Amino acid sequence: MAEVTNLYSELQQMLKEDFEIPEEVINTEEDEGYSEVDYFKHKVSKYIKANYKMILIGVGYGITLLHLIYQVICLLLAMFLVDPGFLMNNPIYIAVWLLYPFIIWMFSTLYDYWNFHNRKMGWLTIGVINDF
Repeated sequence: MAEVTNLYSELQQMLKEDFEIPEEVINTEEDEGYSEVDYFKHKVSKYIKANYKMILIGVGYGITLLHLIYQVICLLLAMFLVDPGFLMNNPIYIAVWLLYPFIIWMFSTLYDYWNFHNRKMGWLTIGVINDF
């Protein structure tokens, strides 16, 4: 039973570290005197300023997923309608989308949030699939 409690406390500690709010976002004296809506806006802006790099990486991953969905739809349309016009063959477009997912992936490995094995390997797999 002691092992289960120890495992539980270790998991709690890991989650606390992963979802810890930066010191810049925690209440300070400058946070006084706001209305509820203004206080919320103030807190959101402080959080975004403190984590903008991780948010940009998340947006980059979102763009990669949307592009992958777009490519799958174009491929299916090209197959079912037997029209290769749906497939992109512009060399600049191909070069950008060959490099983009891997650049995002490389920058994401700089941050602990994106550097867990499952996240890292999952996004690398999506990057590789995106290049086909």
